[in-house]
Amino acid sequence: MMGQYEKAIPDYDTALVLSPNEALAYKNRAYTLLQLGKFQLSVNDYNKALELNEYDTISVLNCGIAKFNAKLYSEALKDFQKYISMNQNNPQAYFNASVAAKNMELYNEALQYAEKAQSLGQKIEPKYLEEIKTKKKSP
Repeated sequence: MMGQYEKAIPDYDTALVLSPNEALAYKNRAYTLLQLGKFQLSVNDYNKALELNEYDTISVLNCGIAKFNAKLYSEALKDFQKYISMNQNNPQAYFNASVAAKNMELYNEALQYAEKAQSLGQKIEPKYLEEIKTKKKSP
């Protein structure tokens, strides 16, 4: 599968030369780069896609995932929050926000997002919740 992603990059490059303002081409190349583990390049393309179409919820969510994987937790959390404001019923988005907040040591926020994700049906390991609760109580 990775070979197919590698082969797709030049096609997206060509599409963007021909249509440099095509949000979908940036979005598709960003997703391909995300799958290849090229997180910063993926972030760059998602940012361009969102510059061209700020209401693309999938790009907002996936940009957050790319930023998270690039260890840009604060930026990732902002994207997850933006996505949640656009789609309040996605439990995975709340869980993503929880993990980003946890990585920033924002344990109260992490717990709130985790509990909301759980209320929407997201299965969360009790160990994860306990870890957040324990760290939340630490000085």
